[in-house]
Amino acid sequence: MKKIAKKIGTDTIYCGSNNFAGSIMDYHFLIKYDSQSSVYTLSFSVELDNDITKLNNNIKKEIKDAIVSYNNKNLNIVGSVTDKKYLPEIINPLLEIIGKYLKDNKALEVCRHCKEVKKTFLVDNDSEISFYCNDCYKVVKKAANYKKEKYNKSKENILLGIIGAIIGTIPGIILWILFGFIGIEPGIAGIAITMGSAVFYKKFAHNIKIPGIIISTVVGLFMVLVAHEINCAIYIYNLYKTDYMIKLIDAYKAIPYYLNTVKEFHKIFNNGLLTGYLLSIIGVFTSYSLQRQNVNTYEIRKIGEK
Repeated sequence: MKKIAKKIGTDTIYCGSNNFAGSIMDYHFLIKYDSQSSVYTLSFSVELDNDITKLNNNIKKEIKDAIVSYNNKNLNIVGSVTDKKYLPEIINPLLEIIGKYLKDNKALEVCRHCKEVKKTFLVDNDSEISFYCNDCYKVVKKAANYKKEKYNKSKENILLGIIGAIIGTIPGIILWILFGFIGIEPGIAGIAITMGSAVFYKKFAHNIKIPGIIISTVVGLFMVLVAHEINCAIYIYNLYKTDYMIKLIDAYKAIPYYLNTVKEFHKIFNNGLLTGYLLSIIGVFTSYSLQRQNVNTYEIRKIGEK
């Protein structure tokens, strides 16, 4: 993506997460590219007359499928490109057309935060790339520092978190049993179990830090084992209930015996558990993302400054 940035305009930089930032004729612009939909958004924050018919017509001559809008001092051009490597071919002509139009109409650049005509700086606000004036940057930075300090000082109630993690796995366990009953791969429910463990840990503990990640992961993976064992117990119970007077708890207690004596059962048990754990990894990442979400929410910096 950095190579693509060098081909766009004259001073465009890649800011990560498919974001580009640069300037044309002293007007700052942002480009957001969606890899899944192949849609790009080119945007400027400028003060203009609401009637942009002429600009729209000029852009349509170059890019027929482009959608041009101007609202709340945001000029947006949205279109699609078959491959990201073709972005420069699409964007560069647009920059020339828009830059000339803004210059000819004496458009004034505004801060994307306060919408006032001020000098702006490129800012990374929790991975949201934008152009802020210095006053807005100071305000947002102060708020971010306060939240970060509050987060660092806050404590997670581990005991309540464990209770929450256990409760959070219950819907996933029910799904595991239900999937097994209707013939769907029950291991899919492992995702719900480990995700529920992480989400409810944070909800009950009021925070999630490194200990919370470890605890919610251990609880989630343990409950995957419990769900799998319950499913196996139901299988044994249904197999022998017509011939023997057994209860579900008896079938559960018999699992170690069948694991040690019936090779086919041992194989089915291990394969099912392995599948559940492999799928559960998706849910395990939830606890990590929740913790990173807390930390990253309070990060703000000017791009280009150390």
